[in-house]
Formats: sequence, structure tokens, C-alpha cells
Amino acid sequence: MAFRDPRNVPYLTVLLTSWFALGLVVVFALGVVLVGVLTFWGPWLEEHWALTFPSPLPITWWYIFPLIPLGVLLLYFLKLKRRAMQVPSTFLWRKSIEDLHVNSLFQWLRRNLLLILQLLFLLGIGYALADPTHNSESRGRHIILMLDNSASMSATDEEPTRLERAKKEAHRRIDALDYSDQAMVIAFSNEAQTVQSYTNNKPDLHRAIDRIEQTDRPTSLEQALALAEGQANPRQSGVDFTLEQPVEGEAARRATDKAEGVPTDVHIYSDGRFADLPDFAPGKLSLRLELVGRSSRNVGIVRLNLIRDEDQPDQYELSVQVANFGDQPIKDELSVQLEVFNRLGRQDLKIEPADLMPRRVQEIPVGTEGKKRREEIPGLRVPQPIITFYIKDPGNGYARLSLLDKQTGGAWKDDLAIDNVAWLAITPVRRARILRIGGPNDILDAALKASVNQRRAVVTDLDPALLATDPGYRASTEIELYDLVIFDRCAPPSMAAMPKANTMFIGQVPPLPPLGSELWSKMQPMQDLYVREFLHSNSLMRGIETLQGMSINEARALPRDVLPPRASALVETQKDPVIWSLGRDRYTDLILTFPLVVEVGGVRNIWNTNWPRQPAGTFPLFFDNVIIQLGRFKEYEDSIRPGEPKPLEFGVPVKAVEVQRIDPPSSQVERVMQTPGKDFMFGNTNTVGLYDVTWGDNERYRFAVNLFDAQESNIEPRTDLQIGDQKLGTDQEPIRRRQELWPWFVLAALVILMVEWIAYNRRIYV
Repeated sequence: MAFRDPRNVPYLTVLLTSWFALGLVVVFALGVVLVGVLTFWGPWLEEHWALTFPSPLPITWWYIFPLIPLGVLLLYFLKLKRRAMQVPSTFLWRKSIEDLHVNSLFQWLRRNLLLILQLLFLLGIGYALADPTHNSESRGRHIILMLDNSASMSATDEEPTRLERAKKEAHRRIDALDYSDQAMVIAFSNEAQTVQSYTNNKPDLHRAIDRIEQTDRPTSLEQALALAEGQANPRQSGVDFTLEQPVEGEAARRATDKAEGVPTDVHIYSDGRFADLPDFAPGKLSLRLELVGRSSRNVGIVRLNLIRDEDQPDQYELSVQVANFGDQPIKDELSVQLEVFNRLGRQDLKIEPADLMPRRVQEIPVGTEGKKRREEIPGLRVPQPIITFYIKDPGNGYARLSLLDKQTGGAWKDDLAIDNVAWLAITPVRRARILRIGGPNDILDAALKASVNQRRAVVTDLDPALLATDPGYRASTEIELYDLVIFDRCAPPSMAAMPKANTMFIGQVPPLPPLGSELWSKMQPMQDLYVREFLHSNSLMRGIETLQGMSINEARALPRDVLPPRASALVETQKDPVIWSLGRDRYTDLILTFPLVVEVGGVRNIWNTNWPRQPAGTFPLFFDNVIIQLGRFKEYEDSIRPGEPKPLEFGVPVKAVEVQRIDPPSSQVERVMQTPGKDFMFGNTNTVGLYDVTWGDNERYRFAVNLFDAQESNIEPRTDLQIGDQKLGTDQEPIRRRQELWPWFVLAALVILMVEWIAYNRRIYV
């Protein structure tokens, strides 16, 4: 047999006859490239070509993937099976002998187009699973996802709620991250919480998003931005984060760089129902509002008030205000239902219609530069904005207000349900337990007599001479026998003898260290005083508009160096303050450094101040505040807003209580323990409803948590917000633009699969 010189064979002929070997070389090279981009070459491609491969598969799966092509090769070794056969000629003997080579080690060298196509198909799928992505910006950035879980995010204009829609969008953002990106998750309402610190582990970020729960709290962005600013701006110390996937090179330097001084993209998933923050300095924060919500259709109960009828003490007057936050009027559609419950069940049922005006927008001038502020005013009931119900005192009971559909009689349906119901706990009148220690005092006696006549207080008198020996007073220094102890021109000998109660000192001061009982005699006298200003914000001064014209003949100046850390001057004169509020453990000591009456020349009850004669009636109002705030008098249990801690007051020593929401019913029971020296406080008030507090065998009382927040009830999404110098909106360009290339690899794999099918059916090099 003659052999041709290889040097005389045309190269094209060599290529055509060696296509199978070249195909294997190409397949092997593409496999090496795939392994390289997933391990060593990724950071270089990201830095120079903006290509990343954020594969959704964990690294362990990629260790298994190369076994698939090896399995295909193994199938080719086992493709043909030998079987015994009888043959009629030497020609058939020769054919059978050739088939013996099927399982030989070099069978794979056979020119088999299907093998090449199948390996290329597997490589196409491998490249697609590597998720090649071209990015318009560099990677290794810091991203903060803020999710609003306040009350308005429970609106159902998005399916199923705004919060769930926000979570879905946040999940999409996480899917778009690359292995060198660092992201953290913050949930915020009126408080902010870091749900997940910086990490590049996508499963951890997804789980953090899923852990965010809906609350009924109001919204404030300030605390959430403070958390984000602490991660991004230079004055902060840095961030904690974890790298779950290996990152090397320049991308690793960016990814592991401390967030101090690092530009950070902040995505705020919210309906925008929070106040602008024009004074906030974003620094290196780049803020973007990811708006959720579409509707403003909502009607809500925004206010409840209960007062006792002075002419009929066994009756209450309950007033309700309902507001329309939608842009359409409500006419002949809505009614308000009142249910009153006592220990035996529902005592009363009343229904009143409520036609409401639509919400309106008003432009209010701001400053002198012609700027205007947009203010949204909810629509109120017409013709009377307040609905009034008259009810009989249920004793230890409660009232529930509900919005009803006037046509069907069922519950009112709008996009926010939590403000369609409100509760009011009506407790038995808790009178202030007052111990009065002092001599005759016409002004003080008249004020206390009025409180007793109004069933606001129970007063016990004690002669100052018996202060050291009275067993009742000694017991009050160990347990809470009284709510308020009034010392009129007298004082206990030492701080150890102070009662476990709030106190009011008139013309005397507590025995504050270091002078103790000698403090009053050492204080500087002052004469001919007039009031210059007072602390309007203090609850003891509530309702007082002015103290102009009030004068004091004699008083004394309390030295500043003896004041405890919690001290507030409530009323100041032209010389020194004359009314102080001092904090003592969990109690308040109210001090009037002037007596109300004095004795002159043996004549008692000479007025030392004209305060009770003031035409504005400020002294009775002040004393009412003392009875309510320090004497803990309660006409009914005040409701609180979601998220506010609830002080629990019992009037008797209690060590532990159990709190449970009974309407709407909840199976969760929370046990609250007494902390020595502090008030009972229940903090888990994130959900609106009526709560039941129990202790002992049959002791109980209730309190209500109501939304009562027009900002949350107004659920119309805000499309423009001002945060510092940044104007947030939804018409901005996306912060990141990505072009995913995996669909092209899937398409190429499908084309290869089609060619393989054609080759198989036409028996081309099979």
C-alpha cells in the first residue's frame, strides 16, 4: 500500500479529515474557559470587561457538573452490545468482527458528530448557568435596602399588600447583585432595625427580607437614614459584614473595604408616607425611592373622646371623628356603629350615618420668598364633623367603634382596614389616693374638697406632729399606700423617710442632700415676685395658656447644686423659679417654694399669692393636672398608638401580669414582670386592638391600641420627597443597568440541540 508524504497533503484536506479532533480541542478549551471564569479569571473580567458571573448555583454543584460530560463519554463506550449470532457468509463474519471494536478504548476517536454536538450543548447550558452579565458600572459596591413596614404598608391596593409587593421588588434587587457587592437590609417604621448586616450571601439577604413583619406603627425615615449614614459617611468607624463567596483582586479590595467613606446606594421601598427631612445631610448616600402603592381610597376613625355627663353621673358622652382620605365624597354609603360591652356581654348598640367630604389639597405660603407647602386636608363629616353617642356607664367594660357599609350592613371595605375599627377601655373610676399633711389652708382645702365632690380623689388627713410616729405613714415609706402625698409647710426628716408615692411640697422642700432637713432654712428668701414664663410642654401645665398677672409675696430660691439629675423648672419669676418638678426613682416630687397661705400677727390663712384669683382659672386647672398626673386619677383608660410603651398601673402591689390581645383575638399571651424601682411597662404594642391585663385570680383591666394617625390613614403614595439636597422621585434613571447574557447561551444550546437532532435522524457521522 502506497503512503503519501504528509508534506504534500493540503492543509485544508488535513483540517477536513481531522475535524473530530479539532472539535474535541474546541470543547476542551471552552470547558477550561468556563472553569476559569468561575474561579480565577472572574475579578479580571469584571475589572477590565465589566463581565461578571453571579451563578445561582452553589460552588458544590459546579464540582458535580464536569461529571456530566464524562457520563456522556461513558455512554459512547457502552453504546453497542455484542450478541451471539449465526452468519451465512465470510462477509458477515467480517462485519461482526468490526463491531468488536465498539467497546475498545479508542472508540471515542471515531468521527462522531453527535458526541461533539452533545458536549457543546452541555457547555452552552454550563455557560448559561454561570449567568454571564455585562454591567455598565463597576462592581463591589455597597447597597442598603430599606423596607417600610409601617401601618400604611398594610394597604391592599397592591396584591396582597404593599409590604409584600415591596418584598418582591427587594428580592429582585437581591437577585441582581454580584458576588462582589455588599448589601444590608433595614426595616423601618417609627423605629429602624438592621435585619441583616453587610453580606454578599444572597440566601441570607433573601431570608432577611422574608423575616420583616408588618406592624401598625407610624412612619419615620429619620432613624433608618441615621443607620445608613453611620455605614456610609466618613465620621463613622466602619461596618460589619461577611463574605460568603470568595472574592479576589480589585473586586475583593472594593468588597472588603470598610463602608467608612464609601458611596452607598440606598433603595427605599415605601409608599412615601413620611415627613421630608430637608436638614438631613446624605453625605455619600445616594437615595432612591422605590414607590409602592397606587390608591388613596381610605376612610378611618381618627379620634375618640369620652367624658362623664355632669348632670347624670352614670352616663358618658362619647364623641367620634371619622375622616375621608380619598378623592371622592362618601354619600349614603357609610355608617358608624358603636358597641358597648360590660362583664356580661354587649350592653348597647347604636348606629349613626356618616356622609364625608373628599380630601382636599391646600397650598400654604412658607416664608417670604413666595414658596408654598402642600398640605392635604382630609374630608370630614357633614353637616357636623363630630358624631356624638350617649351611653350608660358599663362599669368595667369597653366600647368598640366600627365603620359599616350602609348598603349591606357588613364591614366597610377600603384599602386600609386597621383604622376602620377603634376601641376604648372604660374602667371603673380610679380615684386618686391622697394623703394631706399640714395645718389649715383655705386654698388647698377648697381644691381638695372640689376633687372629692367630683369623685376624683379620696383624701386622708394627717397632723404634721404625728409624721414620725404614725404607722400608716411609716407603711407608706415601704409600700405604695398612696398615689400622692401633699406636704403643706412640712417635710419628712430625711430622704429615707420619703413615701413611695408622688409628692407635692407647698412652702417646703424635700430633705435633699447634703443639707437634708436644714435645706429650707438655708434657702435665700425672695419678695415681690411676678411670673415671667412657664414650661408649656410639661403635663402639669396642660391647658394653661397664660400666667400673666400672677404674683407671689414671699418665696425662697432652691439652690441649683442640690437638684437631682431629673429636675425641671415649671414656673420662673424675674429672680428664680418657684415651681420645680424633680425626679425620684419612679416618682415625681412637685415643689412650690412659696406657701399658699401664711400666718401674720397670729392671723392664719393670709393669702401669699393671687394665683387662685386669676380670672383664667389657672390654679384649679393646675390642681386638676396634679390630681390626674400625680394622683393617677382616671376617668377611663387612655388608648395609645401602635409602638408606644404602655404603663400598667394597678393601685395595688403586683409582681407579674399577663397581657393578651382579645379583640381581634390572639393566642399569644405575654408575661410582664415588675422591675424593682420602675413602672410596669408593656412594650409589644405593634398591633391595634383591645388588650386584656390579668393578675391574681379575677383581677383584670383593659387598654386599647388605636392607629389615630392621619399621616398613616392617608395612604396616597407620595411621588416626590425631599431628603437633604436630594429630591427623591420615581422618574430617575435606574442606579444600575445590567445586561444578562445567559439567554443567548440558552439559545445557542437549543440551536446545537436542533442540529444534533437533524444529524441523528439523517445518520450523519453517527
